[in-house]
Amino acid sequence: MRLRVSQPLSFKVIQMTQNRKMGFTLIELLVVIAIIAILAAILFPVFAKAKEAAKKTQAVSNMKQMNLAQIMYSADYDDMFAPKVRQGFGPAQGGPDPTQSMSFDKIIQPYMKNYQIFVSTQDQRPKFNTPFGQLRIGYAVASNVFQSPQINPTLGWGTSWRGSISQTSPPEVAATVTLVEKRQALNTQPDPWASLDWWVGTVAYNTRRDDLPTTDPRSAYGEIANKYGEGAIYAYADGHVKFIKMNGNSSDGVRHGTKLEGYEEKAAWWVGTPAGSIWDQGISCLDAGWNPADGVCRLPGE
Repeated sequence: MRLRVSQPLSFKVIQMTQNRKMGFTLIELLVVIAIIAILAAILFPVFAKAKEAAKKTQAVSNMKQMNLAQIMYSADYDDMFAPKVRQGFGPAQGGPDPTQSMSFDKIIQPYMKNYQIFVSTQDQRPKFNTPFGQLRIGYAVASNVFQSPQINPTLGWGTSWRGSISQTSPPEVAATVTLVEKRQALNTQPDPWASLDWWVGTVAYNTRRDDLPTTDPRSAYGEIANKYGEGAIYAYADGHVKFIKMNGNSSDGVRHGTKLEGYEEKAAWWVGTPAGSIWDQGISCLDAGWNPADGVCRLPGE
């Protein structure tokens, strides 16, 4: 009689493990995919917010440097704010300016050196060729603070222009906006650096948002780029910079822009007060006429 010796249980388990093909089962794969999807859903918004926060921090830094530069300019020019535009003092007239048309960025540039500060990381539109590289201005000055256009009389544009105001003129400097986030407008020339076209878009007239629906007739007249959680960065005459969220609702139920404390609620200096048109609701006026006879939107405290 032949005896059969059974194999130990441990040997059978080892043999079954060796015979099994290596890899994941379908259920295991589905579990891993589900975990990855959950982690992505949690982390991607965090990464997006972190990226937006970094760009917001960069914008704050840029505006602080621009604000400091205009204060330094003022210290060298009898405490006066820089002109919003200077025209006709370039090489063609034997003047000191490097170009025929000088906007605020060109005027205060010697106090900054780095021209890339004027470029917004949120503006992805094509840039223009300039002596400082590829640029498109992402910020603008408030017209009712940078009031003066300096125009060479030989151009024949007129002889009576509004003068500049001093740094101490605003009654409430801590509430007076000097710089805003406004994207340089489309220009009629492919490379407008040396022309008056460059000045277009570097001056702000109100705080209407620039992303109103295209079906809204006011969409073409938007000023402020609210790119950080429906808000934008504003610089003030005392040197500080802060983020303000859009808060200006109109009677048609549309949020038109941002209402700033102490400012008139209208779109331009020539609009009556209080403004009756829906176009002028939910925004603040930063405008000033070019001629002394023109009006100026009041500053806080005036």
